[in-house]
This record gives sequence, C-alpha cells and structure tokens, in this order.
Amino acid sequence: MASVSLLGRSRALPSAATSLFASASLKPTLRLQGLAALSLSRSLTTVLVDGSGSFEAPLRRIQSAVAKDGTQPVDVLTVGQRGIAQAMVAAAQLESSSTKAKPTFIIQQTNDEEAKPHLPKDFKLTGKERYFKISFPPASEWKLEGTPESRAKTTTSEGSSQAKPDKLIVGNKTEVMKLAKAVMARSFPLEPGMSISVETAIKGQAKMLNLRLQHLAQTASRAHHWQVSPVDRSRSVRTFRCAASVRKAAEGDPEPSHPSDPSAPRPFEALKGYSFLILEVLPDGPVGGVIL
Repeated sequence: MASVSLLGRSRALPSAATSLFASASLKPTLRLQGLAALSLSRSLTTVLVDGSGSFEAPLRRIQSAVAKDGTQPVDVLTVGQRGIAQAMVAAAQLESSSTKAKPTFIIQQTNDEEAKPHLPKDFKLTGKERYFKISFPPASEWKLEGTPESRAKTTTSEGSSQAKPDKLIVGNKTEVMKLAKAVMARSFPLEPGMSISVETAIKGQAKMLNLRLQHLAQTASRAHHWQVSPVDRSRSVRTFRCAASVRKAAEGDPEPSHPSDPSAPRPFEALKGYSFLILEVLPDGPVGGVIL
C-alpha cells in the first residue's frame, strides 16, 4: 500500500495553469509514494508518472484524480521517455464517465525542479530525462465529442478521387522542430471547430515507440511555447489545445519501420486491435490568429 506523508509546503500555480483555470492559494500537499504520486490541493491535483510499473497504472491514477468531484483541474508531470509515453497512452483512453466526452489539454515541457518534490526519495535519475506537464481541465469541463476525422480538413491526393483527412505522421527519425512548424502552419488557417492530427504507430519496438510518443509531446510543447511566448510579438499567434485518441489500421497505412518486439511489455494490452495513437491539435480563436 502506498505511504502518505504530509508536506508543509505551498506552491503557486504555474502561469500557464492560471490562464486556464481559476487560481487559488494552495494548501499543504499530500504525497502518495508508489508508481505514481498524487499531490492534492484545494484547487489542483498533480499526478506524477515516472515511467515505472505498467502502462495501466498511470491511467488508474489519473482517473482516480479526476473522479474526486469533477471540479479540480489535473496536472500530469512526467519523467523520462517511458513516463511521457505512459501519460500519452493514458490520455488517449480518458473519457468522461457520464457523457463519454474526451478531455482537451495542454502539453508543456518543464524541468526537474517541478518534478523532484513529487518523486520518491529513492527514485534514481540519470540527469538526461525530459520532463513534461499535461494540464487537464476539471472533468466537468470535458466536452469534446466525435472523432478526429470528423474535425479534420480533407485533401485529395493526385490520381485519387477519395478525400482523406489531412494529418502529419511521426516516425522514428522525425525532426521535432520541422514537425512543430508544420503543425502551426496547418493549424493557422483552420476554421473554428476543425483540427489537425499528428499520429504515430503504436507497434514496433518498445524503445522506439517511447521515442515517438515523446516526439509527439515535444512537438506539442514546442508549438505551444511559440504561441504563448513569441520571439516576435508583431506576428500573429494562435493558441491551441490537444486531444488524444487511438484508431485502428486502415487501408494505405504505413507499416512500422521496426518489427514488434515480442519480449517487450505491450503498452496497449487494454486497447488490442488499435494501431495508431493520434494527438489532435484544436486551434483557439479566429482564423489566422491574433497579435498579442
């Protein structure tokens, strides 16, 4: 059973969180030691996903956090490649228990200073980990319905009369900077209610799957940073939220570049039959963005 210790500490809400949710002073923190740690306050719940244990454990922790009363926002802090991979898998499975609507969220890259207070004292760090924060609104505000395909802009390829959803693909050698630029270029002209999908295969070697899922998170966090902290404030920005889901294989889908590793833990045992994880980018505000 997880041990519980009371930490006499208060912490200000991060600036990105205060722009999303009503802020309030935080109370002392409760820490649950184990596969994931919950840091509970009156106005914010933090779930730590450190990459240990099964892929199912973080989902259960996040579901437990959002089910408290449906009115608390939830921050998921992740440590390392496997940690963000676990969190992305969990996000793809989250839905409202009453309406089945899915949450939207923001992904930001953070640092060890924010994660370390939530880590067990004996947790081993290599110094090479990347840290991310996925910020979910309260469960009572989860409103996204329908599928990514229903919100996507469609395109017709040369030599084909069949329109297909416009999407970007993450492979093992995808360059995050180029992908983030492509995401923003395609999202700026989208009408309200439309989205652009970035997806990756959830087959192949576990190590490469973790890498691709981290690249998804890096792409979203970098693009988000450009919109909230632009270098050139004379240029338009367009903020966005993300959503995650999975889909089955379809005709014309590429095969994974590496064969599956039968000895590796399968992160999608609960989602057998699905082949792709989709990170959907849903732009806010008017077409073309705004000047800050």
